Formats: sequence, structure tokens, C-alpha cells
Amino acid sequence: MIARRITLCAVAGILIGLFAFALPAGAMPARGTLYAQKTLSASQVNDPVVSEFVKTVGAGVIRNQAAIEAFRVWMFGQPGFAGSGYVGSIDHLARKATTIMWYGPRTALLKAIIREGQRRGISVTVQHRKYSLQQIKAAIAAIWKQAAEGKWAGFHVSAIGGVTAAETGLTVEGTYTAVPAARRAPQVRSLTATVQGIPVRVIPGIRASAASGRDDDVAPFNSGDLMKSEGTGGFCSAGFAVTIGGVHYTETARHCNRQDFVVADSCCGSVPANKKFGTTLELSADGGARVLTGGGYFFMQHLGWDTTSQPLVVVGFGPIGLHDLLCTEGGNSGEHCDIEVTNELVVWNDPGYGNLNTIEGHNDTVAHIAVMQGDSGGPVMSLANTQPGQVLASGMIQAGVGAVSGTGPGECGPAYSYGAGNNPILCFDNVLFTSTYTIVKNLEGASLYTG
Repeated sequence: MIARRITLCAVAGILIGLFAFALPAGAMPARGTLYAQKTLSASQVNDPVVSEFVKTVGAGVIRNQAAIEAFRVWMFGQPGFAGSGYVGSIDHLARKATTIMWYGPRTALLKAIIREGQRRGISVTVQHRKYSLQQIKAAIAAIWKQAAEGKWAGFHVSAIGGVTAAETGLTVEGTYTAVPAARRAPQVRSLTATVQGIPVRVIPGIRASAASGRDDDVAPFNSGDLMKSEGTGGFCSAGFAVTIGGVHYTETARHCNRQDFVVADSCCGSVPANKKFGTTLELSADGGARVLTGGGYFFMQHLGWDTTSQPLVVVGFGPIGLHDLLCTEGGNSGEHCDIEVTNELVVWNDPGYGNLNTIEGHNDTVAHIAVMQGDSGGPVMSLANTQPGQVLASGMIQAGVGAVSGTGPGECGPAYSYGAGNNPILCFDNVLFTSTYTIVKNLEGASLYTG
């Protein structure tokens, strides 16, 4: 068992359709026989992983989470929200309730948030916090600066976490370096520190590194497609599509920086233009996303890595809170549900690009797999409580975290690739992902492409 953090160049998101659904008028692209049917039978859309997930947590929990997510969309859009005392949310899905973590006095905005929650049938309570989100971010930035200046001797900082359900300060995760123990920095030796008045716990034995991983789509591409670099053979996944200036584009993680990604099963050699994901159009100012020139669509792949099922329809954002339950749909590893949000702010060092604000989720099911290398860039999804066959866009997969049990099908389950030789592809029980809402809001003039 190896404790690690590894970037997954390609994880996708959640699945939502359990029964037959009809696509909205005009939703069917000219993409061949895969989209010939506008109405699907229950057997065509049925998904055993999601079915088991919904059976386990209960349909009521899914409905409650959808209601809370819609409430959060309203909340984020209120004037003055960005500079408010809001730190985060702790959701209590079984009883349709949420706790607002808040710094400072109760303001007119906070009172309005509570009233709106009550109007929607959501119980809203307030948990006052010692530190504001701005203070937390400043302390995290100070730690990264210290690390860059060599003040964390003997320790390589991998990620810094800051917003969990219990206000216990910051956690600095990473690995010891070759520096002798006696010469390590004081906080590395004691595994504790205080930075800008906030307590810090140091957790050794965890590291992060970049990796990259559906395999025969054509443009405009669905989220969750598996992309392969013609030059390196590395994998990444396509994320949710965005619309900029009336044009629909594909996204992936920014560390998926190759300019020669093609549909995996088309690689390599003479690849048709409609199998190429294109080159970089721009990077999001926040959220760790790379917009590619290849066309994107509002469908999302689901089921296994080798699925040929009808894609599902992305219908809106799914802003999350602590304890929310999500699914990942990796281009390399396929579908994993019952991912519980455990930390709303983990600042991770995105290889080659610097620090990135991410969200952490943990899979505590029997399989324990949240993502696999080769899944970076793909979507993280919330089950929508609207029509069957629809999903909400929660995030983009960036890294795998935690216990690595192995590399083959026995440990990691089915996958497109397990790597080879000295470069095995690993699987993880935790995932770091960025917010889709943040990504879109940080692309000038962009909107989420929905059906």
C-alpha cells in the first residue's frame, strides 16, 4: 500500500440517467448512428453502478442534494457574495439541510441566504468560523512561499488543505526528502506549526505527480472522451464543453498540455480531422482548465471505459458542499460513484503550472476506487433531480490521492490501459478536482454548454 497524490490526466464525471429519456428538440447532432434514436429504453440507459449508488444512499438524498445545489447557485450569484464572510458549506443530505460556515458578523446578505433557504424548504444553520476564507488562502500562500524559499528543509510540500467540516486549521501534505532528520525544518520535525495565526498539521507520506487518460468518439466531442497524445502515448480526458463567442469548445486539465491529442483508438498515424481535439485556445484564470480548439458537445459519456451507451445530457452547474455525494467517469477507468466531498479547499501543486485550488473527494465503497491515472481533465458530476438522463456539472478531475492498491484489473478494476513495464498506471481512493463553476466564470465571455 503506497500513500500518494498523483495527477490523473483525465477523469470524467457522474452519470445520472437510470430510465428512458427523450432528448430536447434540436439536441441531436449529426454524428452518425450513435445518435440516431431520440428516445431510449430503460435497458439502454440503465447503469448498474449508479443504480447501486442510488439504492444505497436513497433517492431522497439525491433529490435533497439537487435542491441544495440549486440553492447554492442562487447564493453564489448574489451581489457582494464574493467578498462576504462565506467560508463554505456543510450539507446534511438526509434532512435537506446545510450549514453555512461564516466568518464575522451576521450581515444582511447572510440573513437573506437563510430566508431564501427556508423559502426553498432547506434548513439553513450558521457555523461561525475563527478564520475567513481570505485568511485561510493567505496562510496557504505564505506556506507555499516559505517552501519556495527553502524554509521547509527536508520536506517536499505536495498539497495544503484548508476547509473541512471541523475547523482544525491547515494540513500540509508531502514527503520527506533526503535531508537528514536532524537538519529538517522545525515544523517538519515536530509536524506542527502556526502560520499567520492559523494552526498547521504536517502529514508526511503523501505525494502528487502528473499523469495523463472513451475511445472512439468524433467531433463535436462528449465530456469523458479518452484522448491520447500521438507523440507520447499519454492519456487525458475531455471535460465539460464551454461556449465562447457562440462557438462550442472541448476542455481538459491544463497539465494535459500536449497539442496532438486524438481519439484514443485513432492514434496514431493518419488521423481524420474529426478525431483530433485541436490545440490550446486559452487557459482558465482559475480552475486549472485548458480550452482546446476541438468542438465540444453537451453530452457526457458514462458506464465503463469501453461504453457504447447513449451519452447523458449536461443541464447545468452542480456547486458542491462538504458531505455531498458525486461520481467520477474517467476516460481510462470509467465510472465511480459515492464520492463524498471531504475538503472544500486543498491547494495542490499542479506540475509545471503552480498552485491550484481544488476540492477533495473520498470513495469509501467496497471497491474504494475514485479515479485512475489517465483520467485527468474529465468531469465530476452530480445526479440531477430533474429528468432521468441528465447530469449537473460539478468539476474537473485533476489528481488522484491516497492509498494505491495496485495497477492491474484485480486491484483497480476495468480500464483502457494499465501502463507497461516501469510505467504502471495507478488507482486511488481519493480525488482532487476543480470547480466547473469556477472554471467557466474564469473564462472571459464563456458559458457552460448545456442541452
